[in-house]
Amino acid sequence: MAPPEDASLLRDSAHPLAIVFLFGFKLAAIATFLLLGFFTSSFVVQAVLTLLLLAADFWTVKNVSGRLLVGLRWWNEVHPQRKNILAFEYHGVDDAHAAPNRLDKNVFWWTLYCTPSVWVLLGLVCVLKLELTWLLLVAVALVLNVTQLVAYWKCHRAATRSVRDDVLESVGMAYVSRQWNRWFGGTDSKQREEEEERGSA
Repeated sequence: MAPPEDASLLRDSAHPLAIVFLFGFKLAAIATFLLLGFFTSSFVVQAVLTLLLLAADFWTVKNVSGRLLVGLRWWNEVHPQRKNILAFEYHGVDDAHAAPNRLDKNVFWWTLYCTPSVWVLLGLVCVLKLELTWLLLVAVALVLNVTQLVAYWKCHRAATRSVRDDVLESVGMAYVSRQWNRWFGGTDSKQREEEEERGSA
């Protein structure tokens, strides 16, 4: 009998516990939003539990899952001019040995992209049913999930740009060094002079 798909996913992951929490809080928040109404008629209880799960998801993805699964982390800094700036930290992007597991990376990004889509669909249902109080809860969920997505996307771009700049800088420096040596008496110039001396002899 073949093992279940989830077991395979967790077995192939470098950080299975991070994936469990990545999915766990997101699914729990959505399930609480959708299903807790069958067990209680209190909007407050349902809203508070959903918000707590959304907050736990936000914190976990921001501080744990992103760092472990894709080697990225972001935070907000307030500068003296009262300007908010996103700060980024990335590990393993330029190191093949520390690079994130491909499965972990794919799961992280797919989850980050799909979750806001689910909340958008739930928001459309709230609009169609004219349930504006529930729509407010969906709006909070969307703000938190889209913030995660945008921040990690910017962090990923900054990390990719940093690696690209490092590669371009090293390639550019190698080219400049070769040209410098060729024109101003480096090893290439000496070899060329020796070849000319041999040719004239």
